[in-house]
Amino acid sequence: MLFAAVIFVLVSGISGRASAQQQGILIAGATPTQPYALLRGCNQVVSDAPNGARLAGMVTLVTPKDSVSSIWRFNNATQTFQVGYFADASAPTDFTVMGKTAAGRSTETYFVCVLKAATIVGG
Repeated sequence: MLFAAVIFVLVSGISGRASAQQQGILIAGATPTQPYALLRGCNQVVSDAPNGARLAGMVTLVTPKDSVSSIWRFNNATQTFQVGYFADASAPTDFTVMGKTAAGRSTETYFVCVLKAATIVGG
């Protein structure tokens, strides 16, 4: 039974990263083998992703995943911060997808807030 649980955890972790990689989410300064360190608090992260990629895909690139409390971005047009992800799935968010509504890719800055030290890999 323990063996099956370990395999499930390993497959779940791998499939989560594969999902983000399939979406084409890239993180500046990070590669699949050289992660970028996230310190406790909110960290500025620059991503390049296909327009419409789910923001939850970025969470799958963070280890440990339970360290992510929220992900924010600054909307320059409204001069406000908008939240795209909360660890509590029932909390309201302002957006759930990355980039613009048009086809193509967008490079954007996000603030990934973590409860403890973590790392993020590039897709």
